[in-house]
Amino acid sequence: MSPLLKKFAVQLSVNDTPHFQNNPRYYWIDEIEDITLFSKIIALPERDIDLLTMLSEEGFSQHEIATFRGVAPAAICKKIKN
Repeated sequence: MSPLLKKFAVQLSVNDTPHFQNNPRYYWIDEIEDITLFSKIIALPERDIDLLTMLSEEGFSQHEIATFRGVAPAAICKKIKN
């Protein structure tokens, strides 16, 4: 290994460990490049992150999510607006 590579190994290395290792469904969060948006999403409760995942990544409708969660569709709609 070259002396320069040894000297700058830390700066040249990449940490590819996802933040959401415990739930691979949330892989999309680690792909967000806007740090402000990323920070706001990871600050959400897991139930809200799950809602976003179901809507944006898994293609469920608001009605399907409401049925799955046992709530009225209006509750899901309200949660999305907030």
